Amino acid sequence: MLAVVAKDDLERAVRQMSNLDGLRVLHSTIGSAKLLHLSLLSRIAEMCYLSDDAIVRTKADFESRIARGTPKADASAKFVGQLLANILALCQATLLQLEKVNTPIHQPVLLDIREQLDHLLQPGFLASIPWEWLTEFPRYLATVQARIRKATSMGGLEKDEAAMVELRPRQEAYLLAVRELGSRGMSEQPPGLVLYRWMLEEYRVQLFAQDLGTKITVSGKRIDQQWMKAIGEIG
Repeated sequence: MLAVVAKDDLERAVRQMSNLDGLRVLHSTIGSAKLLHLSLLSRIAEMCYLSDDAIVRTKADFESRIARGTPKADASAKFVGQLLANILALCQATLLQLEKVNTPIHQPVLLDIREQLDHLLQPGFLASIPWEWLTEFPRYLATVQARIRKATSMGGLEKDEAAMVELRPRQEAYLLAVRELGSRGMSEQPPGLVLYRWMLEEYRVQLFAQDLGTKITVSGKRIDQQWMKAIGEIG
C-alpha cells in the first residue's frame, strides 16, 4: 500500500537514474526491461518505506512513513543503481572468463559455477533477495572469478575437487529441501533454510577465496547445525 501511494515519486526516481540505460543493457541477459523496472521500484520502495520493522497501525503512522520515506527516493535509487551496475558488470566479466575455459577436465567446475550463477542471478533477484545478502553479491562474484583462476592453475583442480566434496552434499540437501517445499505448494522458505542457503554461499567464499573474508563465521559443523534447525522448521 505504501508503494502504491508513493508510486509517482518512485517512478520519477527510477526515470531519473543516470545509469538506467546501461542497466537495461546489462540486465537484458537476465530479464526484460519491464522486470528490471518493477524490481527497481520494489527495492527502492523497500528502502524508503520498509527499512525498519515498525508496524503501521494507524493513518498517522502511514502518513508519517510516507513523509519520511519519500525524500529518500532519489538517494535510494542511486544506491540501488550503483550496486546493481556493479553486480551485472561483474557477472558479465565472470561469464567471459568462463567462456575462455574449454578444457573437458574443467567441465565439472564450470557446470557448478553456472548453476551457482543461475541461482544467484535468477530473474527478479534484485527484488527477491534479502538486502543484507544482495549487498554481498560483488564478493560472491569475485569469489567465482578467483575460483576459476585457481582451478585452471597448476594443481588447482585437485584443490577445487576437494572443496566440492565438502560443499556438494550440503548444496544438494538444500536444493532437495526447496523442491520438497515446492511440492507442498510452499514458495516461501522458512527463515532457518534461508540462513542455511546463505551460509552455503559464505562457505564458498571460505573454500575458494578465503582472502575475501566471510560475512559470518562458517564451517562444515556450523552449517550442519543450521541444517538441523532448518529441517525442524520444515517439518
